Amino acid sequence: MLKFRAWDKVNNRMIEVNEINFNYRTIGQYEGDLNFLKKYKYDDVVSIQYTDIKDKKGEQICEGDILKINDWTYGYVIQETGCWMMKYFRSATQERVGTCL
Repeated sequence: MLKFRAWDKVNNRMIEVNEINFNYRTIGQYEGDLNFLKKYKYDDVVSIQYTDIKDKKGEQICEGDILKINDWTYGYVIQETGCWMMKYFRSATQERVGTCL
């Protein structure tokens, strides 16, 4: 199953995506105790796909995440030719430290 989060360009924050409406070109996020669905226009967000891979702490790794390999080496996650890859680096001890999107 495809899962996404999104960068809200208007409010400069990351949001979880609970709904994608292709007809109205919006994404939705449930907010608050009443599960109010707040909608965002496609143009106001950058969608980021989860890779279904987790780091050593159990955090989900997403497209564009920056990974720490060791104290002096970092890489970032990309999708290329249908595969998730880390640009230039490989390591068994990957840790998500941020996102570049």
